[in-house]
Amino acid sequence: MGFAWFACGFDDYTYQRREEQPENVGAMLREAHAILDARHVNFAPLETEKIKAVAPRRSSPDAFISHVKTLKLGELCKQLHGFVTYTMPTDEALLKKIGDPDEVAVCAYLHYAFRSVFPKHLPPKTAYDKKEVRLAADLGDWTVVKKVNLEAAERKEVFSALCSMRSVAERKAMEFTPGFEEFNKTLHAALEPFPERKSFGKLGQTLQAAKNVATETPAFQEYAFSQAMARVGFPPYLTNDHVASLYPELKTPKPKGNFGKKKK
Repeated sequence: MGFAWFACGFDDYTYQRREEQPENVGAMLREAHAILDARHVNFAPLETEKIKAVAPRRSSPDAFISHVKTLKLGELCKQLHGFVTYTMPTDEALLKKIGDPDEVAVCAYLHYAFRSVFPKHLPPKTAYDKKEVRLAADLGDWTVVKKVNLEAAERKEVFSALCSMRSVAERKAMEFTPGFEEFNKTLHAALEPFPERKSFGKLGQTLQAAKNVATETPAFQEYAFSQAMARVGFPPYLTNDHVASLYPELKTPKPKGNFGKKKK
């Protein structure tokens, strides 16, 4: 019999849940995603509470789209620059590989604005006595083991691990949601006209395209918005691309599978 298991032992929040019944795995992964989504930003080299304080609160998807259309990347980077705590490396070879830390702050800003429209709530605490975060599964066609020791690992290593686990939890939670495969095909078709490259100016257009994909499932609408933003390089969460842009010395895990793509 297979299983899926997620556990975390943060100082102020502990949780663990293991499921062996396939019909319950989706719910567990949604809880894992909520936890990882809330926590991963905190390990970025940012003053996240200050970014959260300046991020706007919007009450609807339309209001969020309208706000995004008013944003200018240069102005936003300038506004958030003082909240970046990242220290540039002194090694010149490494320095050439570094991305723009201000753009990481921009995605954190988008994260908090996005969560005002699509809020997530942490599941009740459950006991877990290890200072680690762990995601494991063995369900035949899906096998994964990801973990990080919160006491032994460097902060940047925790940041990387949480970004990776967050991505997996979101992806698999969607796959375990009935109707997702058909919805994802429709979403992919709607977003296909937009090239997969970084373009802050295209955020409003891609969001509008995602909004036009009709769905009565809130999780699907949230996912459509997040994928639209990710497509043009400014997702409402932090990723291992952000980790690699700041810490090229880390070996960040590469995504596997063809999630979001047409099968060949």
